[in-house]
Amino acid sequence: MKNIFQNLAVIFLLTFCTVYSQSAGEIILKRTDLKLFPILRLSDIYSILPQIDLYTLDGYHHTSLRNNLFEQTPADITILINGVNTDFGFLDKVNLSQLPLDPNSIDSIVIKYYPVNYSGNYSAGVLIDFITKELPEDISFSLSYSTGNETGDPGPYRYTKYFSKNVDQFGPNTSIISSYGNNNFGLSLNFIDQVSPATDEAILMRTPNFIFQNYQVRYSGLSVNSYFRNNKSQHSLFTAFSKTGQPLIGYVYGADIYFDDNLSTEIPYQSQDIYLVSGNKILLNDDDIISIDLNFKHSSAEQSKLSNDYNFKFDNLLINSKAGFKSSVGVINYFAGLSFEYQNLDSKSDGINHRRNITSFFASFDFRTTKKSKHTIDFNLRKEKRTSAFFSNITSLFEIDNQNLFMFSASLGNMYNRESLSGHLKNTGQFSFDNDTIVSYHKAHNKLSYLFNFDYNYKQNNTRINSGITCFDDNGLNYILNDFNYNDQDRIIENNSQKLFADIGGSRCGFYFGIGHRFLKEFEGRFYYRYEFNLTGDEIYKMLMKRIPAHKVFYLLTYQPAEDLYGSIAFTYLSSSEWIEYRDIGVALNDLYKSKLSQKFLIDFSITKNLWKEKIKVSAAIKNLLNNRIQYHPVGGTFDLTFYLKVEVNFNSVLKI
Repeated sequence: MKNIFQNLAVIFLLTFCTVYSQSAGEIILKRTDLKLFPILRLSDIYSILPQIDLYTLDGYHHTSLRNNLFEQTPADITILINGVNTDFGFLDKVNLSQLPLDPNSIDSIVIKYYPVNYSGNYSAGVLIDFITKELPEDISFSLSYSTGNETGDPGPYRYTKYFSKNVDQFGPNTSIISSYGNNNFGLSLNFIDQVSPATDEAILMRTPNFIFQNYQVRYSGLSVNSYFRNNKSQHSLFTAFSKTGQPLIGYVYGADIYFDDNLSTEIPYQSQDIYLVSGNKILLNDDDIISIDLNFKHSSAEQSKLSNDYNFKFDNLLINSKAGFKSSVGVINYFAGLSFEYQNLDSKSDGINHRRNITSFFASFDFRTTKKSKHTIDFNLRKEKRTSAFFSNITSLFEIDNQNLFMFSASLGNMYNRESLSGHLKNTGQFSFDNDTIVSYHKAHNKLSYLFNFDYNYKQNNTRINSGITCFDDNGLNYILNDFNYNDQDRIIENNSQKLFADIGGSRCGFYFGIGHRFLKEFEGRFYYRYEFNLTGDEIYKMLMKRIPAHKVFYLLTYQPAEDLYGSIAFTYLSSSEWIEYRDIGVALNDLYKSKLSQKFLIDFSITKNLWKEKIKVSAAIKNLLNNRIQYHPVGGTFDLTFYLKVEVNFNSVLKI
């Protein structure tokens, strides 16, 4: 019966393909998009972003599939708030679930998933910019509470195919917001408390010596978001304090976990982070703008107080300042400036202090050659000690008529990493946990890599079509091939060998096609298909790219029969993938670990009801409706059918001022 339903669903997708409003390498999620499905944590937005390739082991931490593959690949995901970089993350990974920003504070989200210069910020991988919304002109209060449970619980799931022995509860997740706003000033206070389970059988089977008290990860965050503006200037300030391990409120300890790709295991840790993110614009006149951005981050991290397996303790300081000038000369609009980064990592466990200074110059030029053609040229030049690197891009848009738009872009450069000092040192073997035996990288020549994109957009009435092809040519890459296997007696994952592949490269292309269509007033459909393939390259390069599913199909159908009632159903298909470093990982017991991950078909359903003039919002969601085996990493957990419930209470105009 399940197979029949799957086949009918696939036929439905292919015959009624109806997407995201996006340009090449860019997606913009608006507030209306975000309200159509419940967001328990910010990382839930990934479920409607099929353009981004990620993996997760526990459903709480998400990592780019291309992260850590090569020395020169990006340090995961770059997070911005109102166009200002935050340096958010731990070591070389970014857990969006723990960004101390409530979804209700967001007006829109800009996502860039190709290498890009964005407002003077360079990103080699995925860049996400959260634009916060203007606050209502009064004092407001909001409270949200969400939780969920998996098929491991007794009850209606008892006889499902993938019933597991563990009992998982997702959450509870609690968020409290209080805000005040007027025409010139806004202030928002936000407290977030999260609980995430660490009880999946796949994780516990290979971490017997790690003590997860109550088998959960505890996270708390407190943030203040404010803005001030007048006729001459605009200012925004985001400050936050976050903590993992011992929560800000409560007594139950729950260490966070960091998955070390070189050890293929979770490392429990506790941390404290302080963020200050400030964006400032001075309006000289209608055309000339001076922008000054500053972000400050201080992070302290150490091994979990309940674990002595991996001994580490460090303080990490990052300061990033950026100044730019926006103006025009004739038909050319430009934005140019300088940025300076200071990073200081004090590794108290080994008594070593590392410092890093990076200076960058950036510029972007926009101009038109005709009324229907627009061009952008931008570049970024970075210098650190005696080394330098650059990235440059040119984009041309040709508007054939009001319905048809063509775009071509080309990029080249040898600048890849933009990461914290701790992540940089770890990826180059200069900083590691005890027992982490990663070999050091050899330095490759700074060879150029290229990116080409052809994109077509068609828009008519309620229908929009987007398609194109993107090609990458990677050169001068370094890779360390691990050989992991599972030791059943000791219940740990071991690394049999490490082999260095230096100065490798290859070329790959991806074709994408999307349609967005609104019909019958209450319905809207969004379809996306992506096919990626290798053209040329070293054999090891081709094998590494197999971890990324070649085919990806996504369809989101939303339905809003009334102003206070709406729902959505999302279909996701991923073709099989293979991880070469886990070629010897096979475990006979329940086929728990595997290097070749089978294809995945996932159906998620949600419904939301507003009550009492939207003062109360109740959302329910079911993920993996068919209860298929869903596994994104060879040694990661499987995600069975899961039910979520979220309740929000919103009070505006509590006290009119």
